[in-house]
Amino acid sequence: MSRRSPNASLSPTELASLRQIAGGSSKSIAREHLDTLLDMELVYFGLSGLAVTDHGRQRLEREDRESWRGAPASNPFDRSPDK
Repeated sequence: MSRRSPNASLSPTELASLRQIAGGSSKSIAREHLDTLLDMELVYFGLSGLAVTDHGRQRLEREDRESWRGAPASNPFDRSPDK
């Protein structure tokens, strides 16, 4: 089985699963998402259950910083300064 790079893109649902695990809830994570996140070494099984690795936390921080880029404003009154 080929390993997926920890820096590879995550689908929105894979990212949601990573956020869910980071929030302490892992009961309804799809098996394929769990397999992907484990393969990418973004999560691991610790003594108290499923947890996010340091790289996984960094990944979430990066995704949170970059997620707004290129996304249209959801509020029509929330315009960029150049408009």
